[in-house]
Amino acid sequence: MNIKQRNSLYNIATALGAVITFIVGYLGVLVITDRMESIGRHYGYGFICIAVISAVLTYFMFLKGKMCKLIIEIKGEWGKEIKKKRKLDQVSNIFKSIVEHRNKSSEEFYIDDQTWLDLNGDGIYKKLDRSYSFLGEIGMYFMLRYPLLDKKKILRRKNIIQWFEKNKEKREEIQFAFANIGKDKEYLLSSYIFKENKMEIHKNDQMAIAVCSKLFLLIVPIWFLVSGGAAVLFTVILFVVNMLLSLKLKNEVEGNAPIFSLMGKMIISGNKIVKQISGEREFEEGFSQLQNMLKKCDVIRKNSSLLVKSEVPGNELSDLLAEYFNIMTLNNYRKMAKGIKYINKYEEELIEIFMLLGEIEGLIAVGSYRKNISYCLPEFIEENKSNIDAVEIYHPLVENCVQNTINIAQGIIITGSNMSGKSTFLRTIGICQLFSQTIVTVPAKKFETGLMKIISSIDIHDDINNKKSYYFVEVENLFRIIEESSKGVPVLALVDEILNGTNPVDRIAAATGILKYLEKHMCIPIVATHDMELTGNLKDRYNCYYFTEKVEGNGMEFDYKINEGVSDSRNAIKLLKVVGYPQEILENII
Repeated sequence: MNIKQRNSLYNIATALGAVITFIVGYLGVLVITDRMESIGRHYGYGFICIAVISAVLTYFMFLKGKMCKLIIEIKGEWGKEIKKKRKLDQVSNIFKSIVEHRNKSSEEFYIDDQTWLDLNGDGIYKKLDRSYSFLGEIGMYFMLRYPLLDKKKILRRKNIIQWFEKNKEKREEIQFAFANIGKDKEYLLSSYIFKENKMEIHKNDQMAIAVCSKLFLLIVPIWFLVSGGAAVLFTVILFVVNMLLSLKLKNEVEGNAPIFSLMGKMIISGNKIVKQISGEREFEEGFSQLQNMLKKCDVIRKNSSLLVKSEVPGNELSDLLAEYFNIMTLNNYRKMAKGIKYINKYEEELIEIFMLLGEIEGLIAVGSYRKNISYCLPEFIEENKSNIDAVEIYHPLVENCVQNTINIAQGIIITGSNMSGKSTFLRTIGICQLFSQTIVTVPAKKFETGLMKIISSIDIHDDINNKKSYYFVEVENLFRIIEESSKGVPVLALVDEILNGTNPVDRIAAATGILKYLEKHMCIPIVATHDMELTGNLKDRYNCYYFTEKVEGNGMEFDYKINEGVSDSRNAIKLLKVVGYPQEILENII
């Protein structure tokens, strides 16, 4: 019996179970209330017992059906883009918290906000994110913004992706485990885990919890040893004191309950995931300590279970009874105090578990992305070299994108008409380089490159809030490239319309000086410009390429193919005519 048939069977069983439960339960009520006098009341209690058993079995069938539905979903969505609501602002903020945390120990390169914007990072992320848990959402975003500069780590990542592609059953078990972790709707755990200020209960409150919870143990012997009135008085006083303490701590517990719940789910599912990858050669390096860290943190899971109310409808009575029990015993507060103690103790382990599990689900998503695209595995040349040999590269977000081939051994200057494809080509090169060092999956027939930092200055805007003009923002962005080019790692610099915010004389003079400097300092600048003078000034240092168009009647046609040489065409005035500007304006253009 396949999974779809099992799902149908469970759905039918759930429906039948619900009907049987209702009918038998209703009969039981009629008998007990003497509305069916011909049947003894004891039979009514029997009916009620049968109804309860039927309800439990029905709920079990419902859960099994839900599980089958999730498995069907996981199987059906492999290789497909998942459309869902994403809170990209919150994901970005969590990424910034991760950057701050990691930069305490070392300065690692990551894709800055300007480059992320230039490459349409959010669009790329939406295309690639196929996660079922919040860990995978953060993991994929982090992966894309932290390109690897170590060939061994890239190779390990490549091998893990291929393992997921080959081992379908284990991969689906792991995806199911991630789905059981689920979403962190407000990213509470994700935000909390990288915070400086952690949870803690005041020492006085801890002492009060310890004393009052132990006094509860005296209730039974007091009822046996002391007269009834004194025993009742002791119980009432203890109940009132514990209730007041509970009210004081209630908001703290309820506010932290989702965090404890998500930590518990992360640890439970983490253990299931470890079972699937344990002993697999691809996971030996980098993930070997995951199991030990999960064992250490299991004490957090044990102390989190009582803090989370049941999410099952109809359990209000049991939740109420549990709440009264907790008021008397302060059991959940004792558990919370213990849990907080261990959360703070194993802070670094929790962060590492968070990051490793996020990476695993992110790499599964890469395998899914590969399913229905044309791609190649990147090849890397020797260290500190920065050549790029790109064959039939294309932009992964552009439908029916024109492919281009280019060999880049030094800086290049790209000229050409408006709308001819210069900016898209810059982005395509940047994305291919980024993909080679992150998801090890390049939209190309061949992509041979060096390990490089990627920095761009393409989609520039003035910054009104910080009182920075367009030109000043440009200058700052170019200075980022200059700074990084002197740090010993090759830089791929993508620049569109260099220094476009100033006058032509200053622009050409400054741009010539900057590009000469970058070419000498471990940098491959790829620059798109309308300033033909730059091609002459830098002809001995830079190779020139161009895009062009064909004019047909009142329209223009672009082939978006890159060509060697310098463009001899301009279309700015032609575009005015195509758009329909008045003839009077066109005739007066000098």
